[in-house]
Amino acid sequence: MSPKAVLTVSGVLFLLHGIGFFLGAEEIAKLGAPDISETALKVGKGNNEIVAMFNLFAAFLMFAARGLDVSAARTVTKGAALGYVFLFIGIIYHMQTLVPLQQPPLAAAIIFAALTGWASYVAWGQKDESAA
Repeated sequence: MSPKAVLTVSGVLFLLHGIGFFLGAEEIAKLGAPDISETALKVGKGNNEIVAMFNLFAAFLMFAARGLDVSAARTVTKGAALGYVFLFIGIIYHMQTLVPLQQPPLAAAIIFAALTGWASYVAWGQKDESAA
């Protein structure tokens, strides 16, 4: 397993998530609030579009980092692993605190738990071949 693989998978997931949030911004804003006012809907849609842009930003960073040497890519993977810890915590928090229609699905928690473990292993559990 290489940092490049983690960065590639991360980039693809962020890209898909960003596209999904951008295309579904209004529908996502309506989840759990069918009688939302027009003003609140605009705010929710705008927030979801911002989430989409941050995901696209992260995707492009991940794709760009794939071209780094192994040591530098491993450093980026360390940052991704730490970021995944916070994403996983946020998913668990929202699974507990949001209304059912707004909660992240269990599959999201499983996927991010796996990504956290995988990125952490690649970042800290493996040694670079050049350092051996």
